[in-house]
Amino acid sequence: GYIDRPKGLAFTAVDVDSIKIAWESPQGQVTGYRVTYSTPEDGIQELFPAPDGEDDTAELHGLRPGSEYTVYIVALHNDLESLPLIGTQTTGIHEIMSPGGHDSCSFL
Repeated sequence: GYIDRPKGLAFTAVDVDSIKIAWESPQGQVTGYRVTYSTPEDGIQELFPAPDGEDDTAELHGLRPGSEYTVYIVALHNDLESLPLIGTQTTGIHEIMSPGGHDSCSFL
């Protein structure tokens, strides 16, 4: 057997060191998800604790500012796993001083 992969990956909030993601759960029974993310600098890391089968959102913390993250979401059903849903998102860059003299974050 096999299970469908999740779809509709969306990046719902992007900050300098965190990214919130959302997805649509696939048809059929899902017991959990495995979310991994990678950058060229740091390689692949796994989100822990992993989302359970009821979840369709997750938040990645402790990220590197201004880096392009590739996110992979795999649906799990016991020991079966789906093909990954893949997306990329770049974190924001914190600017010390903006022209107005206030701290601000700019997003690329």
